[in-house]
Amino acid sequence: MDSNMEDEALDDFLVEKPTAKRTNKEVFRWWESRRLRYNLICLVVGILSMLFIESQIHLFREAGRLYFIISGITFLAGNLFYFLGFLIEIMTSRNEKIGPILFAVILGITLLALLFPAGLAFVIR
Repeated sequence: MDSNMEDEALDDFLVEKPTAKRTNKEVFRWWESRRLRYNLICLVVGILSMLFIESQIHLFREAGRLYFIISGITFLAGNLFYFLGFLIEIMTSRNEKIGPILFAVILGITLLALLFPAGLAFVIR
């Protein structure tokens, strides 16, 4: 499999692009069909981040509890932002190009928020 085909497969997995203007219901379905992927990616990154913090901070009980609470809030906030992506796309006349862009931006911001405590742990150590 060449690199271009691999890139396309990853693109399709993450943000398969809609092909035409859609109704509100179709926009909602497009976003909801990607929610499980979004949540799984965030869950894996959150767990990896927590494991890194555990390896860096010896007082994991306190740090771990705090990180668990922060991660939970981030996860909930990320899902709220994810839902807002659907609303933003509808408000922008259901432009088929904005959905994949919003998906990537929202995923990136959520992942950065999940990785932020691990970055602090790295700096503090």
